[in-house]
Amino acid sequence: MCSFFANIDTVLFYAINHGWQNKFFDMIMPIVTEVKYWKIPLLAAWLCLMIFGGKKGRITGIVLLVSLILIDLFNSYPLKFLFARIRPCNALPNVRTLVPTSTSYSLPSSHAANIFGIATILSNKYRNLRFCFFFIALVVGISRVYVGVHYPFDVFAGAVVGILCGLGVLKLEKYMLQRFEVAQ
Repeated sequence: MCSFFANIDTVLFYAINHGWQNKFFDMIMPIVTEVKYWKIPLLAAWLCLMIFGGKKGRITGIVLLVSLILIDLFNSYPLKFLFARIRPCNALPNVRTLVPTSTSYSLPSSHAANIFGIATILSNKYRNLRFCFFFIALVVGISRVYVGVHYPFDVFAGAVVGILCGLGVLKLEKYMLQRFEVAQ
């Protein structure tokens, strides 16, 4: 049964990595997928939330930070080592790699976990923009496959981890806020 899913994953990987190949995606997907291009804009957005976002923005900023820390701790260490899946760029022939590759494990995708965790929290806080947040998360997830560093199931698993962690942190936030209000 596992080889059945691995075969589907490989077919889907090549369908995206090779089948969607075009000049526009070749130019944009490496930018979408590389954190180095987004560190300053994301930090600026987070600081704006913390400084100008009022109470809601500051709480959202703290919840995002806690969520990212928990997602990274949970996803990057126990889960990746538990599954120990080799990245497609290191395991398959004829993979189109458009970004520097890594020898770290592939499943679940940390990029997908982080971005879907962020999308979950921001969608809860700013409901009118939820489609936008999840669309961005989906594009980032697909970019990981397109550039050759993750299988589709890695991205799916990362999305599940991110969404579940995001929901868990939102539950924790609700509990803490209720407890804090009762203590006042």
